[in-house]
Formats: sequence, structure tokens, C-alpha cells
Amino acid sequence: MKSFRWRLAGIAALTSGLVLLVFGSVVWGTLYRDRIRAVDEELKAFGYLIAGRSGRNIDGRKVNESLLRSFGPDQQPALKIIDGQKSVLHESFWPVELNFVDFPHRGTVMDPQPVLPKPKKNADGRLPPKRMQTEPAFYNGRVANKTFRIAAFSNEQIVVYLASDLQEVQGEVRRLGLAFAIAFPGALLIIAMGSALLARKALRPIDILSRRMETLSVRGLDQRLEMAAADREFTRIITAFNEMMARLEKSFTQANRFSADASHELKTPLAVLQGTIERARVECGESDPAQARLAEMQLEVSGLVQILEGLLLLSRADAGKLQLTQTAVRLDEWVKPLMEDLELMCDSKDIVADTLIGTSVEVDADPVLLQQVLMNLLTNAVKYNHAGGHVVFTLSREEGHAVISVRNS
Repeated sequence: MKSFRWRLAGIAALTSGLVLLVFGSVVWGTLYRDRIRAVDEELKAFGYLIAGRSGRNIDGRKVNESLLRSFGPDQQPALKIIDGQKSVLHESFWPVELNFVDFPHRGTVMDPQPVLPKPKKNADGRLPPKRMQTEPAFYNGRVANKTFRIAAFSNEQIVVYLASDLQEVQGEVRRLGLAFAIAFPGALLIIAMGSALLARKALRPIDILSRRMETLSVRGLDQRLEMAAADREFTRIITAFNEMMARLEKSFTQANRFSADASHELKTPLAVLQGTIERARVECGESDPAQARLAEMQLEVSGLVQILEGLLLLSRADAGKLQLTQTAVRLDEWVKPLMEDLELMCDSKDIVADTLIGTSVEVDADPVLLQQVLMNLLTNAVKYNHAGGHVVFTLSREEGHAVISVRNS
């Protein structure tokens, strides 16, 4: 059987897992973009400086030294400088697999121009001219197992290419993804357990209501659930339950009172009717044709008396007022008249009656109520049967207990 509590915990864990996946993907993508943006900013700071002051007469060795000072030996980008005719003016550490033709520079002049630091004067004492730069272009290029961030800076005379190895950036992002993948199952487990505990606490009023309904009986129709400590969401359920119990208690009390009153009211007229029929049978002769009709009437009245006795018995039992008169009953002797009645009922329905009665079987019981129980069993075994069938009655003693069995075909 499905458990709503665990289904709720599963839904919460699944939803939380999807949220964590989306959140992790967003964080991973954001971190990667931020790190790429940081690399771009570093390349811009250097690329703007070179493209903003240099022309065809650029000194590649000095540019290399400047790159080393700015980025350090471990992070120094690869460098390639070409002129307008795509002739290489200088290159250092540039991977031969990266063809600069695959990474074209842009021709749109930047507006406004980048703010550059004040340059040093040339050997002739003049300041280097300020070049009009175009919009930089950024690309990702792969060589073997490495990925490079490539930036192209240009002016009217030269194009400067810088290629920064993204191995450190990718390693950082990869470590973050690995940490998330390791923590994800544990987070899901914690969420599932927390959701189960939360669902258990949230469904506690339902559990209380279920236990109260499981222990419900006729004698407990006056039970009500307390609403003072109930949450607002469960107030309607508790109110409906209490109202239902009130209606059941009222209906049962009325039905029980009616059954008891009707039985008492009809008991006296039937007793009078039964006595009148008995006197009429005495006054009639043995050969009087009315004798048979009176016998039938007496049998029907006896049946009505038994029905009333059953109604009284039920009303007393339901009201908790049933009193037992227990005596020692020798069952192996006591059931013999019932077996004779069983054989008569079976003969009238063409049913075979088999009896197996043990010896020395004795119990403490109320003989009247016990007889009603057994007669109900035997009557139903004959009534709900078919012609040619059988009814088996056994009485035995097993491990200190009397065992009665009634079965049919």
C-alpha cells in the first residue's frame, strides 16, 4: 500500500533535486562566465595599451617583456602581431595549430576610445602617437586538449592577438562541478529525510484522527477530538468528525431506545396471544381440524417471541447492559437436542448432516446466549446451502479449550 507520507517526501526530494540541479547549473555557468570575463578584462588592459600606441615599427621584444611583467611566467599569454597585409611582425609562444585567419579582427572604430596611461617619450623626446582602436573580438580556440581565450585588438596599422590558456579556469570550474556532484546525493538524502519528518509532523493530526477512528466502537460514540491545539488547516476535518460522531451517537441512541421500547411493548401482547392459543388448543379436541391451524399460529407466535428476545439482546449488548448468567455446561450432552433440530432442518432440505461430538467437553457459559449463537450458525449452514449438500458439526477439546466448528458445502 502506498504511503502518502513517503510519496510527499519523494515529491519534495525530487522537486528540491531539480531546484538544486538548476541552481548548480546556474552557479556553474555564472562562475565560468565570470572567470572568462575576468580573463577578457586582463587581456583588454594589455591589448588596449599596445593597440592604442603601436604601429608597424612595434618592438616585439619589449612587448614580450611587458607581457611577462604583467602576467607572470605561468600565466603569460601567447602573442602574435600582424600588419594590414597579414604579414607577421612578431610572435611568441603562439601555437602553430591556431591560424589567426580563423579569428578575424573587427573593423568598427571604438567610440569612445579607451583611456590609456600617459606614455613615456620616445628617444627623440616626442610622445608616441595615439592610435584609433577598433572594437576587440574574443574567441575560444582548441589545440589538442587545451582551450585558449583569444582576443584580437587592432588599429589602422596592426592587429595584436593574445591567446590565454584557460586550463586554470576550466580546472577551477571542473572542481566546483565535482564538489557539487559529490554533495548532491547527500543533499538529496538529507532533504528526503527532512521532508519525511516534516510530513510526519504535518500529518500528525491525521494520525490522531485515524487512531481515534480505529478505536471507535458503539460504547465510544461520545468521543470527540480536541480543537484547541489543532492547526487551522485541520479544523474543518476535526469539526466534521465531531459532528459525524454526534449524529451517529444520536441516531444509535434513538434506534436502541426504539428497539428496546418496541420489544417491551410487544412482549406483553404476544404473551397474552400465546396463552390464548394454548387455551384454545386445550379446549379443542384432538380430532378438531382447528387444532392444526392453532398449532401453526402458536409456532408463528413463538417465532415472534424469539425475534423480540433477539432485539432485546442486541439492544442490551449495544448499550453495554448485557448480563451473562454463566454456569457449568456439559457441551457433549447439551448439544444433543440441537443436533436433533439440525437433522430435522437438513431432512426438509435434502441435506446430509454429519456430527462428530467429543466426550467430557465442559465450559462456563450462558446457556441461553450460547444456544442462540449455535442456532444461528446451524440455521445459516442449512439456509445457505444447496440440495444434496452437507453440514458438518464438530465438538472437540483442544489444549484446554472447547472448539465448535460448523461448516457446509
